[in-house]
Amino acid sequence: MKVTIDRSGCICCGSASSEITERYWVNDNPAEDGEDLADCAVEAADSCLVTVIFVEG
Repeated sequence: MKVTIDRSGCICCGSASSEITERYWVNDNPAEDGEDLADCAVEAADSCLVTVIFVEG
């Protein structure tokens, strides 16, 4: 899976980053399950208000 973010178009609304932070970190430890991380990236892309997160693969 490849995740790309067009940072020049990002409005820094925080919706994707807060969603990713909640899913990636468990008790101050990073998540290790690749499937969970992939699902999280797709959800972040879907929730992006300005559609600057792209998930391939």
